[in-house]
Amino acid sequence: MNSTTSNIIRKIADHIDYYYWNPPPGYPPRWLNVLIFTISLFLWLVAWTPIKVKTAEVLPLSPDNGDEVYIIERTGFGATSHGMQYSEWVRFKINDKKYWCICDSNFCPLYRKNIFPTEAKEVIKRESITEVIIVNKKYCLVTKSAYKDFHGESREFSIPKEGVVLMLKYFAFYWRIVWQMSLWFIFMFFYISYVYSKKAEEIQ
Repeated sequence: MNSTTSNIIRKIADHIDYYYWNPPPGYPPRWLNVLIFTISLFLWLVAWTPIKVKTAEVLPLSPDNGDEVYIIERTGFGATSHGMQYSEWVRFKINDKKYWCICDSNFCPLYRKNIFPTEAKEVIKRESITEVIIVNKKYCLVTKSAYKDFHGESREFSIPKEGVVLMLKYFAFYWRIVWQMSLWFIFMFFYISYVYSKKAEEIQ
């Protein structure tokens, strides 16, 4: 480690010590800084990490067996380049059981024309989704669907095996994470601004 790097590290350590670890009177107390740091560490290392997949069970769905899929809740509504859109995280009711699921636009209708929802529950055609993977018995990933082409012939669309493996590896409620991160960044911006405003008052 050269002297320049050593000086930079020492300046950073002195800065943290002055503003956050041993703050002067009038600054936020140490216990508050430690609490905010601990909460932030928990969010980044635990709450905002992908869901650990412990079990993954393939569940075939068929109208011949009376299987039905309902969207009962949507998340992350906002504007995109394609118009108004929901996030891929939707809450399903599959055969009387409820799951939070990742269902992309190839399987679920994520777009809508109206700003406000018109229906509390939307029915997906029973024959459209033909396979989901149940994750940890409370989440799911939609992997296959059936549809008819312009000629009326039955076709099937599915996520490639490599894509399924990748999505299960990084299985996370991204809409909720983005929303929580936005609130965290706003809070930290105002908190840090408040801390350094005290230094500006000292200079004046």
